[in-house]
Amino acid sequence: MAAIAIDPREPSALYAAALEQFPTATMSSSVARAELSQKTWLWQRSDGCGEGTPIGLVLAAGIVACAARGTEATVRATTRDGAAAWEWTTDHLDGIASAGSAVLVFDADRLTVLDAATGKVRGRIVSDDGARVRATAIAVPIVTTPVPDDETTWLISYERGRLVARLPEVSMLAVWSLEVRGVVAAIVASGDAVLVALDDGDAYRIDLATQAVTPMPGLGQTWRATGELVTGETAGGPVPGIPGIAPPRVQIRATPFAPPAPSDRNPEAPNLWVPIAPPASLGDSWQYTLYDRTGGLRARNEYALLAPIVVAEVRGPVGSPLVVASGPALRDVLVLDPRTGDPLRRVALPGPGLVFGTIVDGTPVAGTVLAGPLRVVLF
Repeated sequence: MAAIAIDPREPSALYAAALEQFPTATMSSSVARAELSQKTWLWQRSDGCGEGTPIGLVLAAGIVACAARGTEATVRATTRDGAAAWEWTTDHLDGIASAGSAVLVFDADRLTVLDAATGKVRGRIVSDDGARVRATAIAVPIVTTPVPDDETTWLISYERGRLVARLPEVSMLAVWSLEVRGVVAAIVASGDAVLVALDDGDAYRIDLATQAVTPMPGLGQTWRATGELVTGETAGGPVPGIPGIAPPRVQIRATPFAPPAPSDRNPEAPNLWVPIAPPASLGDSWQYTLYDRTGGLRARNEYALLAPIVVAEVRGPVGSPLVVASGPALRDVLVLDPRTGDPLRRVALPGPGLVFGTIVDGTPVAGTVLAGPLRVVLF
């Protein structure tokens, strides 16, 4: 599998970019849509991704876009019904993101903003510090309009020490900016706000409408935002080792003897027992903290998981379970309750796959997409 995507507004629709074999510079990959409520595949476009290695799969207004890198790099869009929409070509790319009417294409220190409906370039941003452009797109519903699904697309980027909010649909118009006293490491969409993580481990949530800043109560964590949650990851305490075999019990028989003379007695207390050394630690645990969007602590737990540890970024609407993959080939899957962080179930995958959490017919479910043959497994 190359990539999967779920739109929280269509939580039962899953899109997947599948590799039939090892990618080459002249081979295209397919894009397919599965309806989880019907447990069936609705369509598959054999050339949904361009030639080369698929880099990412994203959803924007009315389309699913696949980025691929081969002899040249392409972003190929398909409608939600499986028809070809548009294609954009460039020399190179290393990432893709989207929201609303904007598709963001990353290439080292450059960012290109494409229109989701036509594929035309709306604007470009170049990083001033030579690092990867820190930016994200957010689609905010317009509550004052009677038109359903009407929304405003924002582009939030870090430029020359400031956080800048732009409207891609209005010639990349800059609406507001905030000075950042620090170095921004990442910007992540969080509802109608953005979560800004600094390189020193601090994080702040900034409301798009009011620019109100909410500091997150945590230090030195890897920050993410998913649905109704803000999460922090870091190393936890040591994982207790496996206890060894208890030594055999020794039977002591009383033997009558005459007490020693006072001058021959040992002033030190006798060794009545020998302490058993505790087992060696299995390493550090993985600490996962759940916060509300307002910064309130919801839960903090530590899990005995083997590295590498990856939290699934593909998640449906509010209430969808959190899914964590860990261990060799990320085949050990742990499903967590988003309210408390309690483990719900643990699954060992039969092979490499991409995991997700969503809601199908009102029921929270977790699942994985496996290749060879292409299939979705819910658990």
